[in-house]
Amino acid sequence: MLSRSQIKHIQSLQRKKYRTLHQQYLIEGPKIVEEAVVFNAPKIEIFATAMWVNAQEDLLSKYSPVVNIVSDKDLDRISQLKTANQVLALLPIEKAEPRKKLSGLNLMLENIQDPGNLGTIIRCADWFGASAVFCTPDCADLYNPKVLQACMGSNFYVPVYYLEAETLIENAHVPIYAATVSGENLYNVKPQENVLILIGNESKGLSAALKESCDTEITIPKKGKAESLNAANATAVILSYFANALR
Repeated sequence: MLSRSQIKHIQSLQRKKYRTLHQQYLIEGPKIVEEAVVFNAPKIEIFATAMWVNAQEDLLSKYSPVVNIVSDKDLDRISQLKTANQVLALLPIEKAEPRKKLSGLNLMLENIQDPGNLGTIIRCADWFGASAVFCTPDCADLYNPKVLQACMGSNFYVPVYYLEAETLIENAHVPIYAATVSGENLYNVKPQENVLILIGNESKGLSAALKESCDTEITIPKKGKAESLNAANATAVILSYFANALR
């Protein structure tokens, strides 16, 4: 049985200020927790039903994470979901410095507000083999539960950093492409091996300052009547073109 203080601590991590205070975050659900175990996430602590633990006996014996068997009632208390999902885990927030020299496909996200969009973009970055995702400080928090649910474990494989866009761009030393609604046709652009792609806010797009800092503005050509694409969808299309054109 979990103590009252344990329950209170785990519940508090649903809020950013307590994640920052304790330097911990939550993940929940079999898929993402199993991904964390395989990734060998450091200092992972799992809280799960006996049924899940028994079903994952081979996985747990191979990687030996800390496991706490809890009742369905306790799991409901600490779950951030309306219906608890068998297992959740606590992980430390690890600070990492970005590499000084960019290589491969890199994304710079400016003021992405929707947690689902951010998580989906990170998942797309993982799918297309991006090297890193950089976020301006006003983007949604990587450790927001909705971001992590949308990531589905891709946050373990794609480094995500928060920093001012100007700091990154000044030291990028690679071609910079900005996704806009009035740029050059994406499919007429000759992809480079090492690039930085700028993606803007869902409703406002990129700021004028970031547009001015890029080498080329690019646009996904449209056939229909839609005014714009969702930021995550647009990112997937752009990454697909760059990743596959270089094969």
